[in-house]
Parts: sequence; C-alpha cells; structure tokens
Amino acid sequence: MTWSDSKTVKGVRPAALLAAFLMGICLVLAGCGEKGPPLPPVEASVRVAAPEKLKAKAERGLIYLTWQLPAKAGAPAPDSVIVYVARKGPADCTHCPFKFTRTGIVSLPETGFVYSDRPGYNYYFRVQAQDREGNVSEYSQTVKVKLD
Repeated sequence: MTWSDSKTVKGVRPAALLAAFLMGICLVLAGCGEKGPPLPPVEASVRVAAPEKLKAKAERGLIYLTWQLPAKAGAPAPDSVIVYVARKGPADCTHCPFKFTRTGIVSLPETGFVYSDRPGYNYYFRVQAQDREGNVSEYSQTVKVKLD
C-alpha cells in the first residue's frame, strides 16, 4: 500500500497527523517569558538576608523606593542592593509573567532608590541584597506603583 493508494496511514488520516504536528508546534512556541539556567543550591544559613518592607511611591513623575535590611545572625553582611523593575502598559499581555530587568545597584548604607520612566504604566519592583562575594539573597516582595 502506498500513500497515494489510500487516504489513511495505519488508520490515521494525514490531515489528523498534520493537525497534531501543528498543535505541538503551537504549544512549544506559545509560552512567553524566559527560562534561565538552574541556580545552585545555597544553604539558608549562609544566604544574605533578604530586604524587607519594600515600599514604592510615585510623586511628581518619579518613583521612590525604600526598604529595610534585617540583621540575620550568622548570615553574611550585605554590601549592596540590586533593584529590578518590570513594566506593564495598557496594551501588554495581562496573563503573561513579568519580565524583570536589573535597573540599578545601591551601595549600603543607602536604603532607597529613585526611578523615572514613562507615565501611564504600572511598574513592579523587587530587590535583592548582595554581599561582597556576589552572593545574593532571596527576592523581596514585589510592589506595584502606577506612574501618572
């Protein structure tokens, strides 16, 4: 039996095979966001303490961030704080994950950061503490602020 002699191949129509193949391709390409490389495990006792009480306030076209750094017994002392931002506008996908990008590094003892960007967007921020060797903490909670 040849392909041209029959409309089926082992009981499956060619159109069904093509549809299944195309659906598989769509599922692979449909995801948005980025996957990063796996991170090595870090013992909780040696991890830098994560910043707490992250707050964001929009005022006169600027966004002001503040946070607190807790003292964690036995943990390395932080040297700086890395600030990450994600932006969502009215036309952006509402169900897609945020894509955070690093927007700044603040050296201690500073506990604040000023950010400016386009008005009319929602901005999401999170921060991470970092020690002198480059070890980082967990992310802080994420805060949202709209810049008008």
